[in-house]
Amino acid sequence: MSFSDTKLRKKYIMAKLGLDLGSSSLGWAIRDGDEISKKGVITFPSGMVKGQGGGYSSPTRDRREARSKRNLIRARKYRKWKLLEILCKNSEYVPLNILQLESWSKYKKGQARMFPENEKFLRWLSCDFSYQGGEMYKNPYELRVKALDQPLTKHEFGRVLYHLVQRRGYKDIGESDKETESQIKRRGESGFQKALDNNRTIAEALKNEFLDKGIRARNEYPYREEYQNELELICKAQGYNVSRDGKYDYQDQFVLSLWKSIVWQRPLRSQKGAIGKCTLEPSKLRCPVSHPIFEISRAWQFINTIKYYDKDDEKQNLPEDLKELLFNDVFIKKDNFKFEDIRRYLDKKFKQKTKYNYPLSKKTGKYETSVSGMPFCNGIIKILGDVAYDSLMNIEKYNIGNAPKIINGYSILDVWHAVFDFDEEYLEAFTNEKLKVENTTVKRNKKEVSLSPLVILKNKLTVGYGDLSVKALKKIIPFLKQGYLYNDAVMLAKLPKLMGNEWESQKEDILKLAKSSQETYNWCRIIVGITNNLIDAYKGEVEDWRETGKSVKAWKDFGYLLTEDDKREVINACIGYFGETSWDKRKDKETIISEVGKEYQEFFFDSKRVYREMPTLTSLFFETLSVNGIKLSGELYHHSTRKNIYGTKVTDKNTGKDILPIPLIDSIKNPMFNKSMSILRRLVNELILKGEIDKDTEVVVEVARELNDNNKRVAIERYQNERRKKREKIRAFLEEFKTKENKSFNVEERIRDFELWCEQSFEETFDKSGKKIVNKKNSEILSEKKAIRRYELWMEQKGQCMYTGKMIPIAQLFSNDIDVEHTIPRSLLPDNTMANLTVCYAKYNRENKGKLMPFFCENYEEDLAGIGTAIKPRLREWEKTMDNYKSLFESRLKSTGNEDEAKKNKRIQEKHYFRMHYEYWKDKVERFTTDEVKDSWARRQLVDTQMVSKYAREFLKTYFKKVAVQKGEVTAQFRKIYGFQETDKIKSRNKHTHHAIDAAVLTLIPVNSSRRDALLDKMYKMEEREGKQFSTKPFDLFNSQELINVIESQTLIVNYEKDKILQQTVKNVRKRGKLQYVKDKYGNFVTDEKGEKIIKKSQGDTVRSTLYKQTFIGKIRDVGRYPDGQPIRENGEWKYKTGEDEFLFTERKPLKDVLSKVDDIIDPVIREIIRTQKSQATDPQGNKIRHVRVKSKAGQVVKQRVNYRSKHEYKNYYYSAAGSIPYAVMLQKNINDKIERKIIPVASFEVSKVFMEHKKFSLELYLEMFHPNLSGYQDTKLLKVGQKVLMLNDDSEFEQRKDMEFQKNRLYRITQFANDGKRIMLKYHLEAQAITDVRKNVNEQKHKILTSEEVKMGISEILENTSITNLADRKKDFEKRKYNFNDRLNKIESVSNKLKKTQVKKMINNYQTEYSSFPENIIPSFLKISNNNWNFLYENYDFKVSILGKLIWLKND
Repeated sequence: MSFSDTKLRKKYIMAKLGLDLGSSSLGWAIRDGDEISKKGVITFPSGMVKGQGGGYSSPTRDRREARSKRNLIRARKYRKWKLLEILCKNSEYVPLNILQLESWSKYKKGQARMFPENEKFLRWLSCDFSYQGGEMYKNPYELRVKALDQPLTKHEFGRVLYHLVQRRGYKDIGESDKETESQIKRRGESGFQKALDNNRTIAEALKNEFLDKGIRARNEYPYREEYQNELELICKAQGYNVSRDGKYDYQDQFVLSLWKSIVWQRPLRSQKGAIGKCTLEPSKLRCPVSHPIFEISRAWQFINTIKYYDKDDEKQNLPEDLKELLFNDVFIKKDNFKFEDIRRYLDKKFKQKTKYNYPLSKKTGKYETSVSGMPFCNGIIKILGDVAYDSLMNIEKYNIGNAPKIINGYSILDVWHAVFDFDEEYLEAFTNEKLKVENTTVKRNKKEVSLSPLVILKNKLTVGYGDLSVKALKKIIPFLKQGYLYNDAVMLAKLPKLMGNEWESQKEDILKLAKSSQETYNWCRIIVGITNNLIDAYKGEVEDWRETGKSVKAWKDFGYLLTEDDKREVINACIGYFGETSWDKRKDKETIISEVGKEYQEFFFDSKRVYREMPTLTSLFFETLSVNGIKLSGELYHHSTRKNIYGTKVTDKNTGKDILPIPLIDSIKNPMFNKSMSILRRLVNELILKGEIDKDTEVVVEVARELNDNNKRVAIERYQNERRKKREKIRAFLEEFKTKENKSFNVEERIRDFELWCEQSFEETFDKSGKKIVNKKNSEILSEKKAIRRYELWMEQKGQCMYTGKMIPIAQLFSNDIDVEHTIPRSLLPDNTMANLTVCYAKYNRENKGKLMPFFCENYEEDLAGIGTAIKPRLREWEKTMDNYKSLFESRLKSTGNEDEAKKNKRIQEKHYFRMHYEYWKDKVERFTTDEVKDSWARRQLVDTQMVSKYAREFLKTYFKKVAVQKGEVTAQFRKIYGFQETDKIKSRNKHTHHAIDAAVLTLIPVNSSRRDALLDKMYKMEEREGKQFSTKPFDLFNSQELINVIESQTLIVNYEKDKILQQTVKNVRKRGKLQYVKDKYGNFVTDEKGEKIIKKSQGDTVRSTLYKQTFIGKIRDVGRYPDGQPIRENGEWKYKTGEDEFLFTERKPLKDVLSKVDDIIDPVIREIIRTQKSQATDPQGNKIRHVRVKSKAGQVVKQRVNYRSKHEYKNYYYSAAGSIPYAVMLQKNINDKIERKIIPVASFEVSKVFMEHKKFSLELYLEMFHPNLSGYQDTKLLKVGQKVLMLNDDSEFEQRKDMEFQKNRLYRITQFANDGKRIMLKYHLEAQAITDVRKNVNEQKHKILTSEEVKMGISEILENTSITNLADRKKDFEKRKYNFNDRLNKIESVSNKLKKTQVKKMINNYQTEYSSFPENIIPSFLKISNNNWNFLYENYDFKVSILGKLIWLKND
């Protein structure tokens, strides 16, 4: 039965919502029948900040790092104050009393800290002890050296201690092994290490080898232990007892207090609160990967996966006794190793060479799979011996409270906790004093040192956490030891507890039932998987009927019986599921066909026509137990029973409608993704509340790759940036050409020639034999991005045709003799990536390969005369490259010891980076070696498998019934199929509307995978057979260009930017990782109305903005000068300027940074020296000039000095340039019918001052504090960066404000306020490019116009200067000359005349980056509007912008 009635078809077409979700944008479109009824774009800050190095960081992380720096500075102050407190208790050590110290060190509300300014203390600080009749020293180093051999006065000794506490050295140097090596090398190269070897202390080394010789000592990286050694030597020389009972237990309490204040460091705060929760026991924390329980479970999991091939080439499980031997003889005795070690061990046991189920390296012939060993278990057994081994064998039976004690009253779990939690100092003390285990001598930093064996073990352990808790793993391990695979062991783990006393008696029967359930589950997965593929294809036919009216079988016919054609479809589906080769080997083919046929028939009998449901393993097991009379009192473990991590939909309080929940969950810490999901929720909920969509709406979402975690994002960018370096690749190409073709070829001189060669059209060339070759037209080559693609493939193949073995000369590379072909034809595999492309001789491709896979080519394994040499041997080079990247990837899967955050991030970034390279080359090799194409390969090309896509789908599924995730590559193909984008044209991203266009495309792509794949298959086949682009329409009367025009002309971009400057952070209070709860004054917990304890919160007191620039600047009085630059003196005193010119703000900069701004140098003498001598400048005394003072922007007072106060008041403050300007005050008044407008920029530090005083910020409070005398302004507005305005040329345009075209053309966003308050910078709402990109495009347009005119006049073209060897400098020089338009215009004038110059100047001035007023016939991307041209309608005053992109007017007039 078939239907073609249009009304009937449309009745069954559900509304579709397309969502194009990016890191800082969200495009959306609603398709209702044959119409895109609603659409829009929202842009927003990404939640991450892109750094100069290309990576990203979250504002949260930046704040944390800034807080860490502040904490470090505070800790240094506390150490100084603590030492001074010790010295103050006996005034003989420092001329300071405790009250003077506390006025500086203790905070009192409403009082500023006051640095002690008594004269004796200041002289004590300057090492001047003449106030006691003592000596004056040049620096504290002299005093520290004297202290080694001569008695000091108490005050001198105190000053020595104070100098030590100001430095105290590095506990360790370098955050990575490489960094440590470089810093150790630095100590050697500078002579510091040698100086230390030849002297007793750091001070003696620095004084004798550096200070006395006038050598600068910088970044010498002294160790803290070297400072501790000096402290002990000085104390001992001054008569103090430095004997110790333990490592740090000094017998002399005074020396102990000095050690604590100078050397001791508090252990790092526990991060227990940041650990995720177990997926099976949600109330328990995840287990560290170094825990013996985790190591044991991981080892058994791996062992149970090992299979060997018997004599009939069938896979067999290892015998149970052999598994136990493998665990005891290999795993527990190794850290990390290769499967090859397992192979050697098992071969010995089998007494023959055996094949195993792990990949064998073609390069080495060995099993290279990396295997995680048991570092802690292995290490602790070596240290403690058999008692540790015996304890580990049954560790899952105990917890830390009842585990057997194995050494001096401590269990194996106690020892692990000490290794895991203690720092090295405490761990060494624990090892020596509690466990009575002696140290061992090892090399560290190229020195022999005595270390605790537990400290050595700690440094070998990996830091990280698994997915499960210790509690869950302890239940799983017994079943792993019995040989069960992980999933089965998880399912069985809770049975002993749930069955209690009955477990032992029914154990054997239950385990048999579990095995039966697993077999049933595996069988169901095959049958349901094949059946659902058939159902998907049928649903594709139904969708095709809805869209086009094409007939469909069995519609509403629930008694339909399968036909012979249907049965053939069943057979084909089975073959497609397994692949032809695998299917032929199946012995149960008839049974599978029969079962699939039954399920497919049941689908047609089903009135709901739903996909066949796949039962979970847990449900099958429950059912099996129930049938056999076994009842359970609780739920089993299993990952498949996990609920939606986002929970369920919630109810809107105002309307009672169900809406999406808040998308923030503990398991996702990615701020960029969370930000995007929050905006997505806001949009979708608004559409629900407005009645535009409901739960039956089909949702199709595409998620951008950059929403992955930061480390993966950095790796992707690194990988992509490498592939973008076109110029470097051309240079490599020419180097290759120089080597192979033309020995005298000058690479550097011909780079530009080659670029032009790629850009120009040359219709015929000649090969080496002189044969004429007809090339493709230039437009054809470049339109397919072919020049670069061909070149890259050619380089990968080292200039050789992979099929014939012949070399491809450069003269033929861009000719019709060479094809870019699909290794596996696109009719078999929808893959157009570089991994599936090859450059080869067109003759071979068309006459020999055709639609064959390489494996089936005639010369795959042997040379054939007239065709080519064997293909397979040529793959060895690719396999070597693949194996290399695989090795690099696997070496970064796990840490090799303790990692800080930076080292961990770098390892993870490199893991992702090398994985991308490995997967690329693996795909490349597989395309040449495979003999079949499975359905799963095609699905991988079409289905988005990103984790972020899965999370997005799961979130939307809390409300919508049907949610599909579309891969970006699929969307790109359908843009071409439906005519949104021309073949081989690069998608334009200049306007934000491209997000809405993509969202519209998503609604047009068939949701049904079979129908979608059929359209893609048609496209690939047409491209392969005819070289043309396949195109079609999603429905009758569809016109893609009309839709694009509608979207671009009727879309207002919503720039969603929440003002968070004054938003205060609130966080849960934790101590040692545990949540704290509110208590009353009696210590009792306070509860809420539900009787639950209230979590204690701490609230910040911050402003989320840059208050000041990052560096301090100086403030000086500017001296008057004579015309020759000499300072003016009167009566022997400097004569300073007065009034506004009295003071200058200065900044000290390195010489290299000011060479381009010499006029900013303050000292006129130094200025002229640098102007002439440049980077080699020396001052009048002959000293090399390293830094100079230059003029800086006006500074603001940051804080008051608390020490070394001056009699000059302006010197008693720290200054810095103002930070960001987030707000501005717009003032307007009418004077004699003339409107006068004024803007006052509001800097962040001013916002903070208002907020600190009033705990809020408002326009009125700001004006009251900073501009109390302003009056006469009838209209005042507070403007904000990010605020929207409608630009009016004059008041007459006010009447057009509600016209959509007018709104689209005149809507702008405020991006910046000028410091002087005279200009506002605006950005057009549709403009997606940064101002730097627009400026670059404008400059390129100007360059093209000038070049065209210069060519007409015979003026030489501007080319790169190849005599500049440094490529960066060469590029900089080239661009400087290229974009120096004034010089080029002057050149035109000199060659022609002034009139011509004026004409050309007028032509290039038509292109501007920023306009100062709104021009006619042009919509500027950027405006820089001065106060004379301000005429706006303001967001929040005149209108609001809804999240759906509509202007809501706030005034009815």
